Amino acid sequence: LIMTWDHRTFGRTITHLDLIADHVKHLAGSTHAVNLIRALAQFPDVILNTMKTQEPTTIVTYLLKMTHLLSSSYDVLRVVGEEEGVASARLAIYESARMVLRNGMELLGLTPVERM
Repeated sequence: LIMTWDHRTFGRTITHLDLIADHVKHLAGSTHAVNLIRALAQFPDVILNTMKTQEPTTIVTYLLKMTHLLSSSYDVLRVVGEEEGVASARLAIYESARMVLRNGMELLGLTPVERM
């Protein structure tokens, strides 16, 4: 089960990080975008650390950090009304963050809410 989850999650994380990498030129100079990308890239290490220490609080702390980074970026990393390349790059970041949050919550046994 853990190997299946690892394969699925790491594959998705790498795919989304590759997608973001395709748009890096549109994100240059954005501190919020860089911080989000760095945090997203830490997810596999967080999972490995959690598996080693058997401390799920590591994931909880990471997810709280991610939600804080996301909420503080909404006004800065707007999508609507932006040039197409910039909007695509920002959407890739938001989609990657959504997947990471979903995967982290599922690991904790939580069911992510699709709509509120």
